[in-house]
Amino acid sequence: MELAKLWAEISINLYIEIPPMKTIYLIRHGQSKHNAKSNSLSGVTDTPITAKGIEQAKSLRRIFAKLSIEEVFSSPLSRARETAKYIFPEHPIVISKGLVELDYGDYEGFDRSEMTQPDPIIDLWNSTPADMTFPGGAHVASHGKKAFETLGEIALMSKAHVIACVTHRTTTRLIVSQILGLPLNKFRAVPCSNCSITKLSFTEKFKLEALSIPVSLITKT
Repeated sequence: MELAKLWAEISINLYIEIPPMKTIYLIRHGQSKHNAKSNSLSGVTDTPITAKGIEQAKSLRRIFAKLSIEEVFSSPLSRARETAKYIFPEHPIVISKGLVELDYGDYEGFDRSEMTQPDPIIDLWNSTPADMTFPGGAHVASHGKKAFETLGEIALMSKAHVIACVTHRTTTRLIVSQILGLPLNKFRAVPCSNCSITKLSFTEKFKLEALSIPVSLITKT
C-alpha cells in the first residue's frame, strides 16, 4: 500500500508545472545632488544624479553588458530613470510606481546633520520607524509592503527570466528586510550605497543571492 501511495504521488508530481527560476537585480540609483550635498531625506523630491552618479552608472553598464538582462524596470523618479538609461541604453525602461522612494512628506529635503535640537519625528525615524507615518507623507511599513508586492508582481507577470529594477535606498532596504525576515525597525542594517547591486532569485518566493555589492568593488574585479 505504501509503495502504491508513493507511485501515486510521483505520478501527480509529474503534472505539476514548476515555475522557472528568475533572477532579479535590485540597483540603487547613482549619486544624486542630495546625496552629494548631505545626508538629507530625498524621498519623492525629484533630484537628478550628479556627474559622479553618471560615472557610477556607466561603470555598471560594463558589468551588465556581460549579463543577459531581458527587461528593465525603474522608479518614476528622475535619479532612478537616468541611472537606468545609462546602465541599459539599449533597453526600453518600464516605469513602475511601486519602486518609488518613501514619501517623507513635510520632511522632504530635511538634513539631519543640521539639527540643532531634538525632533520627535526624527527620533521615531531613528528608533522605531516601521510604524511611523511622516507628516504629510507615507507610513513606513505600508510603503515597504507595497514595494515588496510590486517586486512580486514584476517577478510573476514579466515573461523575462533576468530582470533589473532600479530603485532607492529605503525602498531596497525594506524589500530586503522582508525577504530576510528582518524586523522592519532594523531595516537600516541592510547596506545600500549608490549604484550597489542586490541579486535575488525567485521561483515561488524570493531568495537573497548577493547583498548590496558596492559599485567600487564590482568595477575592481
